[in-house]
Amino acid sequence: MPPLTRQLSRMSIFSWWSDRNAGPTINLHQFAKPLLRFLHHRQALAIIKRNRGSPLSVATLEIYSSYLPWDFVSWSTKAAILSEIADQTLSSEVDAIAVVDSPVFPFLPQMLEADDPGVKSASWRLIGNLAVHESIVSTILGLQVCGKLVLLLRHQDSRVVWAATHALSRLARWLDGAKSIVDAQAFHCVLELLASANPEARKRTCELVGTLASHAATAPVILELQVSVQLMCLLHDADPVVVGAAAYALSEIAPWLDKEKVSVDAETLGRILELLRSPNSDVRRWTCRLVGRFAQYGLVASERQQLNLCSQLVLLLTDSNATVVRIATFALSQIAAFAAGADAIINAGALCYIPELLESTNPRLGMWACTLITNLARHTPNASALLELDHSITHKLATFLRNHDNETRDASSFALDIVIDWLDEASAPTAMDEGLHSILHPNILDEGRGVVSWVFLFAWLGHLTHRPCPSFSSGLTP
Repeated sequence: MPPLTRQLSRMSIFSWWSDRNAGPTINLHQFAKPLLRFLHHRQALAIIKRNRGSPLSVATLEIYSSYLPWDFVSWSTKAAILSEIADQTLSSEVDAIAVVDSPVFPFLPQMLEADDPGVKSASWRLIGNLAVHESIVSTILGLQVCGKLVLLLRHQDSRVVWAATHALSRLARWLDGAKSIVDAQAFHCVLELLASANPEARKRTCELVGTLASHAATAPVILELQVSVQLMCLLHDADPVVVGAAAYALSEIAPWLDKEKVSVDAETLGRILELLRSPNSDVRRWTCRLVGRFAQYGLVASERQQLNLCSQLVLLLTDSNATVVRIATFALSQIAAFAAGADAIINAGALCYIPELLESTNPRLGMWACTLITNLARHTPNASALLELDHSITHKLATFLRNHDNETRDASSFALDIVIDWLDEASAPTAMDEGLHSILHPNILDEGRGVVSWVFLFAWLGHLTHRPCPSFSSGLTP
């Protein structure tokens, strides 16, 4: 049989190009792969947009997981999916648990080791957001992430460094996480990161320092680094976010400082006064907390310092930000524990704001207002000025005895106790009757919430027998 030979075909203009070329001159696969990546990316973004704002369902997480293991899916697609999951798990523990139980989680170690900085940073940000929820921390620590995070602190990509410090600061909130970070020697990079050119890295490192200092078990490690000087320098940082984080870190370190060796110098005080006037509410908030912690542990000793600080703090009692008002009240309550501080508060005109603070519906603000009254009333001249200001103070204090917040009820009972000691014989019975009426209210006696009532009851009996009652000194912080 003769070999097959190509037979001549009729010439056609449609075959002219192919007849004159030996084969295809374009690599179709070279164009098909980018096209496939583009189509997958567009499809993934559409799915993300369609499900944004809705709880993470099993079906949605299964779809997301289907994109993660394949090489033909682009890095940008994987980063977008992981970022979306990270955003939703930050505020919802239900979504965070759903992620841990989903097919996405087994792929997370692979994503953490990805070569692409975008995927790597999104994965570590997801780890940090999952670590916000205490119920998941042990699962996260089971991935042995702390050692890997330490290596990433010197990564050349700033996004990865930020994500690593973010994850560390979130893990450090929990004692087990803080211990794991210390065991991984992560603290050795702290001084270097505080001087980083990346403001986000500086901010997250300040948060990490503050969080580690908040645990008695890990605070000594931070004290050994002697970071206070560097944090004081960061109070002058150009980025207000960094300034706020530095103030937070210093407020957590303050309890461990030796007040005999550490004091607030004039330059630092001047900067603190500037920060209390900052247009940034977070800076004002954390600076108020720093002042309160300094006062709480006796680091603000000068009478002139106290007067200057109190004048500015009193102005913040009318701040537009409710959190700033609450923490400014906390700071004043701690300064008032000292006789000179109480005088400074009176001289700064704080008394006229107290009735309004007691009208607040925020139980935490009410608690610090009660603490402020208690500490002011310890000093005889101040107590009389307080009672002359508003004769309904005792009534307002008594109403807090009905509050559902235990600490607020405790603070109000102690305040009422010490204020009654300063009332004249005609006014004291009325105040005590108001207090007894409040503690016998059904809302207080229900569900065992009447325990704090005994504090006031014993104070009342103590007043009748002319025996001194204990004063209230708060060791709490806002």
